[in-house]
Amino acid sequence: PVAADAFVGAYTLSQIDPSIFGVPTWGEGTEVTLSIGETSTQRTFAAVYLPAFGIGQDPADFVFDLVCESVEVPNSQGSGLQCSSGITLGSPRNGVKGTYDPFDDSSFTIYFRDDESDDCGGGVDASVRLTKV
Repeated sequence: PVAADAFVGAYTLSQIDPSIFGVPTWGEGTEVTLSIGETSTQRTFAAVYLPAFGIGQDPADFVFDLVCESVEVPNSQGSGLQCSSGITLGSPRNGVKGTYDPFDDSSFTIYFRDDESDDCGGGVDASVRLTKV
């Protein structure tokens, strides 16, 4: 289990591996608020997807699970944008998973598949580091 007061609150996002189009997924240095999701191990935040393009869409929720020191990303998460049918985010195809320390919530990494459905012509495995503010 993950403590109810761990991995919640304000975090800053830093892109490690770029998203589709080579830009930060949710913007470099974007501050998000993590909250507990549907289960005690699930965390969620809302952020604008690909803000560098200035499209003006609303923030979309992103969900991940903290399980046995591994960060798991569920598939088919909507981004709020589409090229044809909808850009979704999910588990990375390369099998790499982020890790976390259950006793230190100061920072951790999430690996995910950006455009997992290849809606815009080719998804990529991307990653971000979250650092507690």
